[in-house]
Amino acid sequence: MFLLLFYSEGDGEENNSVVIYLENKNDYNISYKFKLIFCAGAIDRVKTIDGRMIPRERRTGSNDELYFIPFEDGRSLSEVGIKNCKVKRN
Repeated sequence: MFLLLFYSEGDGEENNSVVIYLENKNDYNISYKFKLIFCAGAIDRVKTIDGRMIPRERRTGSNDELYFIPFEDGRSLSEVGIKNCKVKRN
């Protein structure tokens, strides 16, 4: 399971943030890799995310490196995308 959560004032100020929630609902280990694309007008930022998860594991937020403030200058996110998503059974 994959969820993307958007916060308009994620840092308590004016900066947008995105939190990813991942859950392995399988009874086997998986590995994953994908790119997050953050757009604010004509400016893009890309972040590659990868890792492994054991059965029934959940991950989210800054402790799991799944919390992002892509622009720290008050720019508003206009789009968030996912590209090249791959999930494999290990």
